[in-house]
Amino acid sequence: MRGKIFAKRALSLVIVIATAFSMLPFFSVHNSAAPVMTAEEFVLKLVDCAKNYKTLYVMGGFGSPMTEANKTRYINNYEYNSRPERAAMIKAADEDTFGFDCVCLIKGILWGWCGDKTKTYGGAVYASNGVPDLGTEQIIVYCSDVTTTFDHSKMLPGELLWTDGHVGIYIGDGLAVECTPKWENKVQITACNKTISGYNRRDWKKHGKLPYIDYSSVSAGSHVIHDYKTFVRYEDAHPHHAVYSCSCGKQTVKSDKTSFSSSCAVCLETVRPDMPVLNGIMPEYNDTSPIEFNWTGSGRNTTGYVLFIEKDGGEGFAEYERIPDAVPGLTKFLPAGTYRVFVTAYNSVYTEADGSDILRSDSEKAEFIVYPDTATVNAHEPTCTEDGYTGDVVSVSTGEILVSGSAIPATGHDYAAETTPPSCTEGGFTTYICARCGDNYTADEVPAAGHVMEDGKCTVCGYAEPDAEAHVGSADAAPGCEVRLPVTLEGAPPVKSVAVSDVLFDRDVLRLIGADWSLDGAAIADWDSEQEKGVAALKKESDINGDIFILTFYVCDGAAEGVYTVTLKVAAKTADGSDIVILTEAGGVNVCGVLRGDLNRDGAVTDEDAIYLLGNTLFAEEFPLDQDADFNGDGEITRADAVYLLYFTFFPEEFPLG
Repeated sequence: MRGKIFAKRALSLVIVIATAFSMLPFFSVHNSAAPVMTAEEFVLKLVDCAKNYKTLYVMGGFGSPMTEANKTRYINNYEYNSRPERAAMIKAADEDTFGFDCVCLIKGILWGWCGDKTKTYGGAVYASNGVPDLGTEQIIVYCSDVTTTFDHSKMLPGELLWTDGHVGIYIGDGLAVECTPKWENKVQITACNKTISGYNRRDWKKHGKLPYIDYSSVSAGSHVIHDYKTFVRYEDAHPHHAVYSCSCGKQTVKSDKTSFSSSCAVCLETVRPDMPVLNGIMPEYNDTSPIEFNWTGSGRNTTGYVLFIEKDGGEGFAEYERIPDAVPGLTKFLPAGTYRVFVTAYNSVYTEADGSDILRSDSEKAEFIVYPDTATVNAHEPTCTEDGYTGDVVSVSTGEILVSGSAIPATGHDYAAETTPPSCTEGGFTTYICARCGDNYTADEVPAAGHVMEDGKCTVCGYAEPDAEAHVGSADAAPGCEVRLPVTLEGAPPVKSVAVSDVLFDRDVLRLIGADWSLDGAAIADWDSEQEKGVAALKKESDINGDIFILTFYVCDGAAEGVYTVTLKVAAKTADGSDIVILTEAGGVNVCGVLRGDLNRDGAVTDEDAIYLLGNTLFAEEFPLDQDADFNGDGEITRADAVYLLYFTFFPEEFPLG
C-alpha cells in the first residue's frame, strides 16, 4: 500500500517539474522581448497595408501572395478556408492579393512583411525578430499595461486591441487596423469603441502594449497618420515649396502639387503657373450662335494660355481643336454635338509637336451640348393598327413648323398559327398570334376526339371507366364553428382494403381538424394527419358501400361567406389485389353568417336547438332568437316549429328549413 502511495507522489512530482520546464520559454520570451520597431513605424506599415495593397481574409495567412500553391496550401490546411464560400473567394483572388488573418497580420508585419510578391510570405520570415507564433488568446497575455478602459486621450498608437477570438492595432484618432472577414473581408481601417462617420465600428474589450514595439516615439492621445491639409505659407527661398500643417499642429514642407513643379534644381525656371478657372460655360448652345469662352487666371508664372476643345465622337471625347495663344473672350461657332472644354496656363514656349517640356496647369473640364437650329418633333413609328408619322421639322429657337410631316401607313398584323390538337375530352383549336404586337385570337375549333376504349380503358389517355363512385358531403357552417362532411361510396364491389388521400380545400378558410373511418369489421383503420392520407384493411372482403369516412373541418374566424369546395381521392383493392376504379364527386362547405336552425349558436343543428326553440315559446327573454324560427311556414313561432326542427335533425330532406 505504501509503495503505491509513494509511486503516485513521485509521478505527481515529475508532472509538476515537467510543467514548470515547459513554461520557461513563455516567461523567457514574455519578459525579455526586444522591440522590433517603433510604434510610428508599426502603425505606418499597417496603414500602408490597409490602403495600398490588395488583401483578403485567409485563415493562417501572414502575408502570402495568393499564388496557386499558396491557395492550395491554405485551403487544404485550414477547415475554415475549405468551406465552399471561403474557398471560392480564395480561388478567385489574383497573385497581387495578400492573405492575412487577424493575429497573423500583426505577426507578419513584425516578421518583416513588405509586400514582396516574389516571396512565399510576402517578405515575412516565420517566427523571426524574436517574435513567437502566438494566437489571439496568447498575444494579449504578452502585453503590458492591459486594461479594459477605453479613453482615447490616454491610448498610444500601436497598442494591441483584443476581444474574444480577435485582435487589431490602435492607430490613433479613435481608429484601428484589423483583418476580418466582416464588412470588407480584408485588412481595413475601422472605428475603435466609438462611432466615426465613414468607418465600421467594433467594440473591443481590452488593450495593451506589445513587448515588440518601442512606444517612446508616440504620446498618449497622439496620432501617427498626419493629414497635412492646412496651407500655412510659401517658403521665401523656394516659392514653389509650401508649409502645410496637420490638425495636430505638426508641420511639414512639401512641393505644392497644385501650383508648382516639384523640382528644386532649377526652381527659377520650373515654377508652375497657377491653375486657371473657366467662367460662364452654359450646358446648352445653338449651332447658329457663337460660343464665348472666358476664364480667369492670376498670371503668376504664366507665359500664355491654350484653349482645348474636345468632341464626343460616339466612343468618348477626343481632341477637336487646339487654340494656342488664346485670350479670354474668344468666340467660336461649333457644329451640333457634345463637347468638353478646358484651358491650360503654361510658362514656357508652347511647342505644337511636343508639350512634354511645358510646365502647365489645366483648368477643370466643362461639358456642353450644341444643338442644331432645327429639330424633328412628333415623329413615331406605325403600329399594326395605327399609322405612324414622319415628324415635323421645327425651328429650335421659335418652335415654328418649317416642314410638316406625313403619315406612315399601319403595318397590319403578322399572325403566326399555333395549333392545339383535340384530346379525348377537350376540343382542339388554332391560336393566331401577331409577331409584332402580340394580339391573338382562336379559330378552327374541332370537337373532342373521344376515348378509344379497350377492356374498359382508353388506349389513348389511359382513362378507365369507374367501378364505383365516391361522394364528399356538403354542409352549412358559420365562421368559428366545426362541420363534418361524410364520404360515401356507391356501386363498389366487395373490397379488402381502401385508402383516402389528396384532400384538397381552401386552407385560408377551412382547417382539417379530424378524420375518422366509418367501417365495420376493419382490422386496420389509420389516418396520418401530417400527410393527410389514411388506409384501412378489412378482416375479410366486404361490401362497404355507404358512409366510409368522415372529415371534420373548422371554419376559420372571419371567413367570407361562400361555397368552398372539398375534394379527395378514394382508392380500393379487392382480395386478389385488383384495383377498383373510383370516380370522386366533390362536396363542400357553405360558409354563412348564421347557420339556419342553429338557435343556440354552437355551430351545429341538433335536438338541443329544438329544445332551445321550445324554451323560447315559454320564456322568450331567456331564450332569445337571432333568426326567423318559423320553420313550418305557418306564420307563427310555436311548439310546432320546435317539433319541425327536431324532425329536420332526423329527416333533413323531408323537413327542409328553407
